[in-house]
Amino acid sequence: MFRQLTPPRPECQLLGVEGIVEPGNQSIGIEDMGVNSSALSDPWLSGTGFTASTVLPGLVGYEWDLITPGCTTPPLTGLFHTPGTPSFDSVRYTAPSGARVFSAGSLRFSWGLDPGSPQSNAGLQQFMRNALDDLTRPAPPTSLRVTRTAAGLRIAVSRPTDLRPRELLVYAHAGPGIFRSLRGTRLVCVTRGAVCVDKRRRRGGVVRYAAILRDRWRSSFPLIAGPVRQKRDENGRPGAT
Repeated sequence: MFRQLTPPRPECQLLGVEGIVEPGNQSIGIEDMGVNSSALSDPWLSGTGFTASTVLPGLVGYEWDLITPGCTTPPLTGLFHTPGTPSFDSVRYTAPSGARVFSAGSLRFSWGLDPGSPQSNAGLQQFMRNALDDLTRPAPPTSLRVTRTAAGLRIAVSRPTDLRPRELLVYAHAGPGIFRSLRGTRLVCVTRGAVCVDKRRRRGGVVRYAAILRDRWRSSFPLIAGPVRQKRDENGRPGAT
């Protein structure tokens, strides 16, 4: 085991979780999988129908992992959990490199994804679709700020630690409403940098900006700024509040 190397390299530092030492959880039996109530608003659980009382029978075993106290890991998002001795955890985290890591934590987790299995669960299948949809996209921008310049409105984006994105795309949407899709929006710029300027002159009103990072395969989910009210200064230049 990695944790028995000299010096130790416990697998929880890579996976976020690790199994118990033999004689181990093979001899303990099969347990049910619960949903971590604090993760119910997580996008990966969207459309699953899961609640804090959801129980997925027989998916924890015959070997499984748990969050291990004292293990140095980045902040973990607990997705599924079963209390007990030992407990079970399924987690996600973002590594310092920007890599996103998902650990199912149980050998039987996949049984819930198999339509031919008695443990097949439509909610868990939707969870996995959500997870794969997210993991195969670049991470979205981490922040978006709009400021006034002489040339127009400057949209500055902070990129995540992710080497895959090649381009930043910024879209504008007239009005204070939330983006439902890119339909009806205006492409402001496409850049390999982190800043673009909206030079379009307006007579006032409200606009919202959305920033998307794109790699060679897909686009990130958008990061959407709050409503920006257009105005003109004493020199007739566009501004923002």
